Amino acid sequence: MEQRKRTHRNKYLHKKFLASFLIVAMSLILFINLQSSVFASNTEYYRDRVAVIMYHHIDSNFKSSATITPELFQSQIEYLVEQGYNFISMQQFEDFLYNKESIPINSVLITFDDGYESYYNYAYQILKKYNIPSTNFVIGEWIDKPNGLPRLTSEEMLELSKDPLADLQSHSYGLHRKTSEDHPKPFLTTKLSIDQYIESQSDYEKRIQDDLELNREVIENITNKHVYAFAYPFGAYNQDSVSTLKKVGYQLAFTLRKGMADRRTNPFLVPRINAGNPTITPEKLHEAILASHPANKIVKIQPAKENTLVQPTVYVNGKFVNFPEQKPFINNGLTMVPVRYVSQELQAYVFWDGTTQTITIIKGYEVIELRINDRNVREQDQVITLESPAMLYNGQTMVPLRFISEAFHAKVEWDGTNKTVRIYQ
Repeated sequence: MEQRKRTHRNKYLHKKFLASFLIVAMSLILFINLQSSVFASNTEYYRDRVAVIMYHHIDSNFKSSATITPELFQSQIEYLVEQGYNFISMQQFEDFLYNKESIPINSVLITFDDGYESYYNYAYQILKKYNIPSTNFVIGEWIDKPNGLPRLTSEEMLELSKDPLADLQSHSYGLHRKTSEDHPKPFLTTKLSIDQYIESQSDYEKRIQDDLELNREVIENITNKHVYAFAYPFGAYNQDSVSTLKKVGYQLAFTLRKGMADRRTNPFLVPRINAGNPTITPEKLHEAILASHPANKIVKIQPAKENTLVQPTVYVNGKFVNFPEQKPFINNGLTMVPVRYVSQELQAYVFWDGTTQTITIIKGYEVIELRINDRNVREQDQVITLESPAMLYNGQTMVPLRFISEAFHAKVEWDGTNKTVRIYQ
């Protein structure tokens, strides 16, 4: 009997020891994970900037360059959380750009294009676990359409709209198309030709405006939420599309340009980082975000050797360029010219933001952003440091001629004998 009692007592002590050991072990694991999380959350990669990352479709079986599996998507999100990234909403992003509101360090905004149903089935469900907000840019004419890849239904959109973590914005109603010619062009940026009739400028602008207003109305009627952000179909935009977006009341527009957004970013030319390719591992996405920080992409432009040129003569494609209000001049070895005149000759568009004193020059998909008296110039996904910044002189915005020309792939020749600059496109 005594032996049996000792045996039971030993078994009881053994179980108690195992239970205590498991509690200690689990506490230790929890402590280590907590310490790791705290350490990661304090790692600062950047501040006052937003990495806007872009996805399209999520599917386990369908294969494309813009489709990733649910498993890869979840692993990307988990990794970014572990690395200390902080996720913000579209509204926070708008407040950051327009109202100078503060945002967390390492801010990330998650966006999806096209309005696929996989956003509802996979992405939203995964992001909800981590309390992460996201935005999907929806194509209006595809809502409730069963053909092709499944799209969001109006019922799913209504359900999503009730959760502040899910945001639905515009990707156009019927402009996510290209012309059927040998070299297809996006509907948004192209005057259409029907039976040898080419749209007039007024008809083209009306078509764009009607589409932008229609898609906003369609989405707002389903969600009862304000639509104020837009993603350019195929990443294509021009002066007309930007101007029309502003005219009809949109506040933000997203491109396919690489890079990060900061307080200087033009709200209608927001860059994004592609995360939706199946080859992008969690580690590669982290590296892509870090590589998009301007501090990691600095290129120095050396000044021109010629410093004796005072008022050069400028030709573009053999045509003399007249500068009636302010003649070109040399500053720190660079030929400075009025931005509007030279941009017109290069067939580029110029936007001026007086609040931030930023000049944005657009030609096709090429974009340059300069700020008055700031030598750091943003060209596509890199920052270039000039010897001479853009400047205001006699009421004119002056920019470096050689840099602007070569950024748009034009050839620049300097004739020292005749004091002439010739530009060829």
